[in-house]
Amino acid sequence: MKIVPFEDGEWIKASEGLYWICTLAEDGNSLDYSRVEERKLAVEKLNHFHTESYGLRGDGLFLVSLKRKWMNRLMKFEESVQGENKLIKLYTNIGHHVLEEMDDELTNLEHKAFEEGCIVHGDPAHHNFIYNRTKLMLIDGDLVSYAPREYDYLQLMIRMLPFSEWSLDEWFSFNIPSIENILNNPTYTKLLAFPADFYREWLIDPEGRDELLRKTLVEHDKRYPAMLRLLS
Repeated sequence: MKIVPFEDGEWIKASEGLYWICTLAEDGNSLDYSRVEERKLAVEKLNHFHTESYGLRGDGLFLVSLKRKWMNRLMKFEESVQGENKLIKLYTNIGHHVLEEMDDELTNLEHKAFEEGCIVHGDPAHHNFIYNRTKLMLIDGDLVSYAPREYDYLQLMIRMLPFSEWSLDEWFSFNIPSIENILNNPTYTKLLAFPADFYREWLIDPEGRDELLRKTLVEHDKRYPAMLRLLS
């Protein structure tokens, strides 16, 4: 996206501990992950981002620890829960189980990514893609960091699986090594069972928690067996 100066001619402003820039507005819509062709567009764009950013160095970029990140999210989720709910308890237990399964292989992969300058976007949500039929842009890079490429695809897969009946079949069509690594390595495949989306929506929108529970309950008969298959 094209960057433009502020009215006073400055290109960057510091405020509230953050740096601010101006970009021109772009026409377009966010991607629709319920459409298989738009899921493919997101994967292709993310792969292009990884290729273009590989090896770059920046003082503001840090190494991501996925286990620490997910552990913090689960802890915040548990702290926010009040009362007893079987569905919440089940999804909490699955989260803990996935964290217990995460081993040194992931830590080694993270350090390798840092050494090689492997950069990930960090938030491949549908609303961070702008699509206007002639071009596709990936925006909102505030979570850009050094991490294995698999981490971006894990996030993408977790977001997209509800739209493909929790099946991994369509992911085998991509000739992308990081995706193949996830599909063929049980250490990474098990991570897809982590209900990161459930925890995220719960924490972001406290007013919508009842609706989230109803939505999750509707999906439960398909999602829960898929989680168990991933963890087996």
